[in-house]
Amino acid sequence: MKVLQNIGGYKLEYFFPMLHSQTVFFLYLAIGFIIRRKNVVSEEAIKGLVNFILVVALPMMIFSAFDLQMTPELMFNGFTVVMISTVITILMIPFGKFLWRRADPDKQAVLEFGTLMPNAGFAGIPLVYAVFGNEAVFFASLFLIPQRSITWSAAISIFSRSEGKKPTWKQLIFIPGNIAVFIGLAYMLLPITLPSVLTDVARSIGTTAPPLSMVAVGCMLAEVNLRQIFDKAVLMLSAMRLIIIPIAVLLILRPFGFDFMVLATSVVLFAMPVGVNSVLLAKQWNGDYLFATRCIFVTSAFSILTAPFLTLLL
Repeated sequence: MKVLQNIGGYKLEYFFPMLHSQTVFFLYLAIGFIIRRKNVVSEEAIKGLVNFILVVALPMMIFSAFDLQMTPELMFNGFTVVMISTVITILMIPFGKFLWRRADPDKQAVLEFGTLMPNAGFAGIPLVYAVFGNEAVFFASLFLIPQRSITWSAAISIFSRSEGKKPTWKQLIFIPGNIAVFIGLAYMLLPITLPSVLTDVARSIGTTAPPLSMVAVGCMLAEVNLRQIFDKAVLMLSAMRLIIIPIAVLLILRPFGFDFMVLATSVVLFAMPVGVNSVLLAKQWNGDYLFATRCIFVTSAFSILTAPFLTLLL
């Protein structure tokens, strides 16, 4: 077994779990794709499913992840994750603008936002839970707080080429996932004991988030015209989003000697596909939302292979 865990100098401890999880998630995605193409579910049903995931299932999973014993080390590592997320996300804003400065103007906003915003919440949290467990979800939940605030604010300047309704600071902060973090932190830090029936319900509903999230993404990707999904810009964004950025993050963080779970969670979340919100934002501000959908489809498909191989470098 030790031979299987160390081949050619690479540790495979997380490679096979990641490959297994990504394969399972791909099958979930395929199921969603098929049932939407066969009209088993309607567009309205998909909206309801997405709302259930974002408002109920993912927050329940996040809250359950805070059922940990708080230690000074855990608190320090949590603060470290927040700092990593904040600093790197801020640096990504001018980087994306510079990188795509010569891109097709109709696609430029999608490419900039796709470089900045990985699908760290919708796909990332279920994935790190499947591979690394509750502690990784704890770190991932903290990781998302500054990232969501910064990226949504940046999205306004990226996409607002025409007038649109801008989210308020309350809408950026007080979203279900963040509220679950605040409640989870209170539960962890205060001498509170909830009835086991409530924690069992939260944990059980939270476990539905990974499969439902990928089924929902598959349903949304069913709208893509498969004959037109590939072009140079999509492939360049895929390489940037799935390979170059996470490897750069790994090279930046490794010399600091961070805790392995902090390092692994941060790198894997930055290696996620283009965020689903890019479609919604492009549509709201009259951007090329069909191009955004293609970017999501291609990066989601490629990430099935790139994410497991990335764990070999951890």
